[in-house]
Amino acid sequence: MYTVGITGSVAMGKSTVVRMVRFLGHPVFDADAAVARLYREDVRLCAQIAKVFPEAADFYGVINKAVLTRRVFQDVSVRNILEEIIHPGVRRAAKSFVNRHRRLRRKMVFWDVPLMFQSGMDQFCTEVWVVSCSETLQHRRVLRRAGWDEERWKSVCRIQLSSQVQERLADRVIPTGLGRAITFRHLKRGIAQL
Repeated sequence: MYTVGITGSVAMGKSTVVRMVRFLGHPVFDADAAVARLYREDVRLCAQIAKVFPEAADFYGVINKAVLTRRVFQDVSVRNILEEIIHPGVRRAAKSFVNRHRRLRRKMVFWDVPLMFQSGMDQFCTEVWVVSCSETLQHRRVLRRAGWDEERWKSVCRIQLSSQVQERLADRVIPTGLGRAITFRHLKRGIAQL
């Protein structure tokens, strides 16, 4: 079974490509959803986070993701500590997803992982596809998002690999700045060739 990782910097069009993959009938593991589930359901993980980041947990041990996000953008070393706590749980969830679909005799699954290379998840993929557009279009898309401004944009850029680096590491680049029809055609071609 093929495991294809989909990644890309913020506002590159990854969500659009993931919707296209689902439209084509392929299952997608969503790393962000897995993290949210861990925050809701994994009591031990939440206790670890609360111990290291007490300001991010309430009296009942419920994690406030917004507080953690602010801390991560302020201090890169905080992100590394948080990732050491969270990534093992995400990897377990991803492997469970693959095993479930292998039992269903699926030929191909996709992983939607924003920090694919930084987290080391790329080593578990048959191929990694990077979603990309021009920096000008990316910047325009970011600033159209609710709650985003120049400062938040720069904070995210500091923690993500540049699109140029990701494209060099990728097995395939899916362009998203030339219209959805072209993006869809590149995606279908990649699936057919794999």
